[in-house]
Amino acid sequence: MSDFQDLPCGSWPSPISASLIATGTALLNNLWSHRGRMWWTESRPAESGRNALVCDGEDIWDSVSVRTRVHSYGGGAWWPDGKGGVYACDDADGRLWHLTAGGEARPVSPEPAVAHSRRYADGRADGTTTVCVLEEHQSEDQARNEAVNRIVRFDGSGSSELEIVATGADFYAWPRPSPDGRRLAWIQWDHPNMPWDQTELWVDGRRVIAGIGSVVEPQWGPDGRLYVVSDHNGWWNLYHLDGEQLLDGDQSLDGDQMVPVFEMDAEMHRPAWLFDDPSYAVCDDGTVVVSAIRGSLAELWLMPAGGAHPERLDLPWTSYGCVRLDLPWTSYGCVRPAGPGSVTAIAASPTHEPTAVRIDVSTATFEVVGSTTRDGVDPSCSSAARDGVDPAHSSATRIGVDPAYLSEPRPIGFATTDGAEAHGLYYPPANPVAGVPAGERPPLLVLSHGGPTGAARSGLQLGIQYWTSRGIAVVDVNYRGSTGYGTAYREALRGRWGIVDVDDCVAAARYLVNSGEVDGDRLIIRGGSAGGYTTLSALAFHKVFAAGASRYGIADLAALAIDTHKFESRYLDSLVGPYPEAAEVYRARSPLFHVDNFDAPMIVLQGSDDEVVPPNQAEMIVTALEQRSIPVAYLLFEGEQHGFRQAGNMVAALEAELSFFAQILGFTPADDIPPVTIRR
Repeated sequence: MSDFQDLPCGSWPSPISASLIATGTALLNNLWSHRGRMWWTESRPAESGRNALVCDGEDIWDSVSVRTRVHSYGGGAWWPDGKGGVYACDDADGRLWHLTAGGEARPVSPEPAVAHSRRYADGRADGTTTVCVLEEHQSEDQARNEAVNRIVRFDGSGSSELEIVATGADFYAWPRPSPDGRRLAWIQWDHPNMPWDQTELWVDGRRVIAGIGSVVEPQWGPDGRLYVVSDHNGWWNLYHLDGEQLLDGDQSLDGDQMVPVFEMDAEMHRPAWLFDDPSYAVCDDGTVVVSAIRGSLAELWLMPAGGAHPERLDLPWTSYGCVRLDLPWTSYGCVRPAGPGSVTAIAASPTHEPTAVRIDVSTATFEVVGSTTRDGVDPSCSSAARDGVDPAHSSATRIGVDPAYLSEPRPIGFATTDGAEAHGLYYPPANPVAGVPAGERPPLLVLSHGGPTGAARSGLQLGIQYWTSRGIAVVDVNYRGSTGYGTAYREALRGRWGIVDVDDCVAAARYLVNSGEVDGDRLIIRGGSAGGYTTLSALAFHKVFAAGASRYGIADLAALAIDTHKFESRYLDSLVGPYPEAAEVYRARSPLFHVDNFDAPMIVLQGSDDEVVPPNQAEMIVTALEQRSIPVAYLLFEGEQHGFRQAGNMVAALEAELSFFAQILGFTPADDIPPVTIRR
C-alpha cells in the first residue's frame, strides 16, 4: 500500500473514533420471536442511553426507555403477552405497561408513589395470566438492602390484585410456567449466595433441588420434562427431570438423580447478572440447541431428540445469547415444524457485533434479522449463508470502517502464581496504513473485566479496536474467578479477590513482554467496577504498570460492603470474607489505605447516580492521590449510573483516557481531541 508508513504507536490514524463507538451502534438484548414478528430492545447512546423496544426493526414505543432495575442490573424488562403484544417496564418510574397487538399502551401496575418503588422483571404470559419477579422498595431513602423480592401472578388487565406465588427467599428468578399452565418452576436463593454459588429449584411450592451448587435456567419441554442447567459436576451443563421426579415428595433430589442431556467440559450458562438470557432452547420434537462456552469462545450444539450423538453446528459466531425457539406463524396461526425447526439468538464474533439471527437447526444455515447498526438490517446479510457470502466483516463495512482496521483476538494461556494457568484474549495492533517502527514495541493495555464473576467477551468490541487501530496492543484477561473454564476456576477467587485477579493481570502483561509482543516500559491497565478494583489494586500492590484508568472502581471494600444495593450486598462474603468479622482483611485489600504505594498516574471516571459503586469511592481515591501529588485526572458524569450510557459521556470518557495515556506515555494522538486536565 503506497500510503503505508511506520508511525509511533499511539499516533496511528484510525476511523474508529469515540463518536463512532458511541453513536454508530446500539446494543441488542432480549430477543424474541413472537407470532411471526421479531422483537428486541436496543440501547441507544445517541438517545441518552434509551432502551428502545423494537419490533421487526421499528421503534414501537417512541421516547420510552424499556428497562427494569430489579437487582439494579435489570434484564427481562419486557416479555410477550401470548396474543401478539407485550408487557414492558417504563424506566421513567418502573411501571409495567401492556402494549397490545393493536398498538394500544395502557398501564398494568398502579402508579408508584415513589419512582421505582415497585420493579418488575423476567415475566411469562399465556394470554390470560402473567407471572413475574417483583422487587419492592419502601422508599428511595430507605436502605437499599431492605428491598423485598417475590414471584407474583396477575391477570394482565391491571384490574385485580397481585397474587403472591412465592415469598420469603432473598431472591427469585426464572419463573417458568409449564406449557399447559398447570405447573410453575422457579429458582430462588438467599444471602450470602449469588446465583452462581448455591441456588434452589422449586416447582409448585416444593423445593425439588437444593444444596448441590448453582442450578439455573429451568425450562419446560413439550413432553412435560423440566430442563435445568447445573454445575454440580464441575461445569454448567444441561440436565432434565422427568415428570415423576416432580411429584410431591418429602426430600429434594441430588445431582445424580438428574438425567444428563449434554455433558462436556464447557459452560452452558453465563452468570446471571441480568434476567432472561437463555442459553438453550428445546424444540417441539425434543431436539435441544445449546450454547457451550469454552474460555471466551462459544459454539452452538445440537442434541437430537432420542439421545443421538450431539452435533456442533458450523456457524461463524463465537458468542450466543437469548437462544430461543422460533415457531413459524401464518394467518392461520402457529405452524409446527416436522423436525426441530429453527431458533433465534443474539450472535457475535470477533469481527461482528451482536446481531439478531434466525438459525435453521437442520441445515445450520442462518439469516440476519436485526443488527446493532443504526441503519437497520442489511438485506445482503439475510441471504449470506445461502449465497456463500461471508458476513464476518459486515459490522465494520456497514459503519464505514475497512475491516483491515480490526484486530482479531488470539486466545492465550500463561503461567501465574500458585503454579496455576490463567487465560485471556490478546489483540495485537492492526492498521492498514500504519505499522510499528523498527526497534519499537507497542504499548499494552491490560483490561480487567467486571463482575468479578464474568469473562472477556469474544464479540466485536469497537472499544477495544479503538486502541489496537491506534497502535496499542490489548489483552483482555480472564483471571482466576472468570467463567468459561469450569466451576473450580470460577471459585479460585473465593477469599482471594484483590490477590489472584491482580496476579493474573500482572502475569498476562509479563507474558506478553517476555514473548516480545509489547514494550515492558509502557504497560497500562484499565477496568470498570470490579475491574476497576483490580486496576487500583494492581497499582497499589505492584510496580508493573506505567499508568491506570479506573471506571467506577472500588477503592474501599468496607465502604462497598456497607453501601451497595441488595443484590451484591453480601457478594464480598465469598470474595473477601464476612463483614465486619473480616474487617482487617477488607482494610488490607483496599487500595485506599495503601496510597503510599501508588506512584503511577491514574485517571478516574465516575457516574454521579451510581448506586452499585457510589461516587464517594472515586472521590476518596482521587483525594488520596492528590494529597500525595500523584498525577490524577477525575471526570464525574452527571446523571450516569453504573456504566456510561449517554453518547456524549461515552465520547468524553474514551477521549479523556486516550489524552491521559498520551500525556503519560509521551505520544501524540492523530485525533483532534480535547486534552484532559491532569492534576499534579
